[in-house]
Amino acid sequence: MEDSPEVGTIVSVSSEADHLADGEELARRASAGDREALAILVRRARGKGAREAQGKLVRVVRPGIQEHIRRYLAQRCSPSLVASWLEDLTQDAVIQVLLGLVNLRGEFWPWALSIARNTACKRVRAEIGMRRLKDALRSMSGDSGELVDPHEDVAAALEQEALATHLRRACELVLSELEGDQRRAFVLRLEGVAPKEIAKTLRVNPQSVYNWKHRHQSMVVARCEELGGLVGAQPPDRQLPGKDRDR
Repeated sequence: MEDSPEVGTIVSVSSEADHLADGEELARRASAGDREALAILVRRARGKGAREAQGKLVRVVRPGIQEHIRRYLAQRCSPSLVASWLEDLTQDAVIQVLLGLVNLRGEFWPWALSIARNTACKRVRAEIGMRRLKDALRSMSGDSGELVDPHEDVAAALEQEALATHLRRACELVLSELEGDQRRAFVLRLEGVAPKEIAKTLRVNPQSVYNWKHRHQSMVVARCEELGGLVGAQPPDRQLPGKDRDR
């Protein structure tokens, strides 16, 4: 694995070497790339009451984990998002590594870096899903409709993880309240289907679809406000029921 400082670190070392080695000296050697020293640190960190050893292990492996996450993000995200997410994702990955040490079987670095990659991958996928959901919700009110503050920085918006949860939950609540053609129209609208196409698909009057769109938009905004997850979302007049100005 190209990102690994020393891929072949095996968690297997003589008990004599483990017993004689000094913790600080081990950390220094491991940081310099000594595979045996890292193996001893990993072994000690797996034991009971191993906080001191775990602290030294974190000091040694954190830079490698952080660099692996930085490279992964740099290929997929803007520099501002990399800077915004890097510390938190590194901390999450390090914690997962420490918690998983007891189950480690085999080489440390490939295992640890796979945890780092998965941590970053989950965050990127979650934000992609959030963007798609926000775009779908905006489409319910037309191309110019906004569900969030239009002046809000994109990076700041993406950092509001609760927003994605509230939006999804709001859509679920609205969906549970709808029946028949209105329910089907709502689902199609979230999928980005235009009102005229929805009318053709459902074989209903296009005006009905436009009226439903405004009603559904208001319902989503109301549910989000109830959940406390829609920051700066005050529906403009054109989104209110009966204000069918975007035909």
